[in-house]
Amino acid sequence: MENAMINRKAGERKTFYIIGWVVLCFLLAGTVFLQVVPIRLGGPGCVLFRFAGVYCPGCGGTRAFLAFLMGHPLISLYFHPLVPYAMILFLWYMTSNSIEYLSKGRMRIGIRYHNWYLYVALGIIIIHWVRINIFLLIFHVPLG
Repeated sequence: MENAMINRKAGERKTFYIIGWVVLCFLLAGTVFLQVVPIRLGGPGCVLFRFAGVYCPGCGGTRAFLAFLMGHPLISLYFHPLVPYAMILFLWYMTSNSIEYLSKGRMRIGIRYHNWYLYVALGIIIIHWVRINIFLLIFHVPLG
């Protein structure tokens, strides 16, 4: 029974690792695309902001993601700190697990899932949401 659980977890890690490489390929292709074809953001904008006059917890996420892909991590951090956090965690996961797989398990440095990764992400989202709305509603400075 215990071996089956260990094998299942190893299979899940391998699946997530393969999915990570697919995602990484898309991110690299997107980075190359953004260097060749500049994109100007436009469109409807935040629905919550349009109807309620406050920013949603995800406001700035798209601009942060594009800024990170264009090689501007500090601008990305300004627009939405969750994006650099998630990208750094993702790159750390891919690098550490690649080293572990290439060493055939001799170097067990691959990071594992922990709930605190999600708790930190939730904290970042809440702090960002409060910060941008305080600046908007109290100081009348739009940050989102």
